[in-house]
Amino acid sequence: MAKRDLTNIYLTFFAIFLSSNLDADNNHSMVGYWLTSQSIVLVSKCENELCATIEHIFVDEGIDQKSILDNNNKEKSLRERTLVGINLIDGFKYIDGAKKLSGGRIYDPGRGRTKKVNFKDKFKKFSDQWSPKVIAELNDYQFKLVKIQNDFIWHKHVNTDEVFIVIKGEMFIEFKTETINLEEGEMIVVPKGTEHRPFAKDEACIMLVEPRGVVNTGDKTDELTAPNDQWI
Repeated sequence: MAKRDLTNIYLTFFAIFLSSNLDADNNHSMVGYWLTSQSIVLVSKCENELCATIEHIFVDEGIDQKSILDNNNKEKSLRERTLVGINLIDGFKYIDGAKKLSGGRIYDPGRGRTKKVNFKDKFKKFSDQWSPKVIAELNDYQFKLVKIQNDFIWHKHVNTDEVFIVIKGEMFIEFKTETINLEEGEMIVVPKGTEHRPFAKDEACIMLVEPRGVVNTGDKTDELTAPNDQWI
């Protein structure tokens, strides 16, 4: 199977995992493979928690993938370990009554840091709408939070798919042939090259997952075009 095909199938796994409003009855949907342009990650159950293990790293011909080391790790004793086989997430547990994931940390081998991300705290840090804020990176993908309300513009992303996850509220995405309603705890992957127009009647809090460098208005330049790579 081609690498691009795997991306279409598996990129959504990690995006689903990061949603704070998951249905505990459907937790098996989180288990599977996730692909970036640099690696394949396996999300699996580890007793009462989830693990995300690097299964494969894409390297040039003649290079042993196990020679790629965790040399950015803040712990000097771990800098000689190979990245193949390390776990990227730790401490995420289910709260059955609330049907949510609690706690947890994400390790970014590119930066050598482990950090916990709290969506509610991050959303409190900004009030502007239609201006995505980066909260984390994993290899060459960014996780962004954005507040939306009213209408956005018609646009498309020529070179990449785009993931929308509703953290709070309700949003709509209009396509040329239909309009899809997304409620809290739901997500959608918009295929690359597909024209679409997001909108929300009331303010909604959304997470986006897309490659680093993607502009919010895609192939268009508009007054709603936001500065890129804004971290909070």
